[in-house]
Amino acid sequence: QANDGSLLGQLKGKVLLGTSDEEENLLRLGMNQFGDLTEEEFKHSVLMPEIPDHKPSEEKMALKVKTAERSESKRASASNTKADRALQSLKRKASWKQFATPVKNQKDCASCYAFAAIAAPEARYKQKTGKTVTLSEQEIVDCETVSSGCKGGFAVDSAKYVLKNKIFFEKNYPYSAKDGKCKGPTTNKNANRVSRFSNLKSITVLKDGNLEVIKALQNGPVSICLYFPSTASLRFYKSGVYDGADCKNGNKPTHCVLAVGYDLSAKPAYIEFKNSWGLTWGDKGYFKLALGTIAAKSDGICNIGGGKHNFVPNF
Repeated sequence: QANDGSLLGQLKGKVLLGTSDEEENLLRLGMNQFGDLTEEEFKHSVLMPEIPDHKPSEEKMALKVKTAERSESKRASASNTKADRALQSLKRKASWKQFATPVKNQKDCASCYAFAAIAAPEARYKQKTGKTVTLSEQEIVDCETVSSGCKGGFAVDSAKYVLKNKIFFEKNYPYSAKDGKCKGPTTNKNANRVSRFSNLKSITVLKDGNLEVIKALQNGPVSICLYFPSTASLRFYKSGVYDGADCKNGNKPTHCVLAVGYDLSAKPAYIEFKNSWGLTWGDKGYFKLALGTIAAKSDGICNIGGGKHNFVPNF
């Protein structure tokens, strides 16, 4: 607790960390709703255990799940020159925040995967149609059986659930931040009598590499699962760009979010994310994470480009 007290004292005046040629990208920390939690309490409250090397359910059924995975041999033969050429052809920056629905709050439930699985279709649907829809994360928490409710789960499998079963709008199945009995069509014959969102046509699971994330962000928001350290540098994030100082090679995802844009010209280059911890956390619910080395084979800082758990919804 003594360490926490010392940290809180520092944070009252805001702490500037990291290096950047642009002051707006300096990492700033500030007090938020997690100030009275120890690091362990924070970790077990809102972060998932590290996602295992799970092969999101292989069933293709009528789900129209597209995969961008390549064989290891083909990946190994891809030249750095080709990757560099691809990078040079990309737009230097993009922002899709205007299509994201308002920041939500998962509260004391490790359901970030459900929020990421819902946030991407919400945003891409608004981008395509101009219409705002607010969908039910609680249905995924209660009904998607590959995941584990408030103990964590898989965004891709949650998106597959939406493809197969459609999904309630939030007003018909509101969020409770706790595990509940499924009220969806898998257990409730009357569920289909209530209007459900049925517009999602397919999903595309991304290949490994943060270059693939940038490619996908050329056209709209992307659902991403990354490693989110429980240390103060992101727990008390306020603004600026986090450089991944507490992330290590091999870290597996512990948190899922919505990527809403990037800037390759900034120093450092970064991706911007919409989080699901409410408006009092971060920069009104958003944060920026440095990209690091951008390459086809690079998972990037904090496993941004780990693939398998990252997807784009298609309408």
